[in-house]
Amino acid sequence: TKVPEYTKAFHKDVVKICWSLLKMEDSVCKSWAYVVACRIVSTFGATPKVYMQVYSALLRSHHQEDKELVRCALDLLIPSMVSGLAVDDQKKAIDQVSQMMVEEASSTPQLAHHCQSILRDGDIFFPYRDSFVTNLVNSISRLALPPNSPFENRLLAVELAGLFVHWDEKSENPQCLLSEENTNSVVNNLVRLKMLLSEPTDSRSS
Repeated sequence: TKVPEYTKAFHKDVVKICWSLLKMEDSVCKSWAYVVACRIVSTFGATPKVYMQVYSALLRSHHQEDKELVRCALDLLIPSMVSGLAVDDQKKAIDQVSQMMVEEASSTPQLAHHCQSILRDGDIFFPYRDSFVTNLVNSISRLALPPNSPFENRLLAVELAGLFVHWDEKSENPQCLLSEENTNSVVNNLVRLKMLLSEPTDSRSS
């Protein structure tokens, strides 16, 4: 389409408006501003500093009420980083995810948000998969096994196991991505999840 051509003359003004909206307390308004900003960045590019700032902010945005908007923004931003950043800067951006998974491990919603961002762009994270294996393996039990874990988190845990298989199939390395210990951990957690889901929801005797 010709939309980029028509908007090129004033896209910087749009970005300025988005930056001002990001200072608002309304999380939904901020998320819409991120979506627009990421559309602009993915179309016209940006400096590495802008990529890093926006990506870091979106990785920390995990509020339930605006999670779909955040995912939409990430879906625009992450693929554009491949073409818009040098390899070293791409690595720095990817390292943010791994670092945050460690620093904010106590927050299950934040953990789910990080895992979801990796899952949705699994092929982009593929070259850096070794950096995430341990954190993702440990995340499966955190997401799947708590009694009050929402269905979305349990589904995410199963999909992460599928991501390991996808990465192995995509790799030219004959060695399995997961160690025997990690493989056993994933399998055991999935079996426990299956048993948990098979338990009756109402144990009261008739």
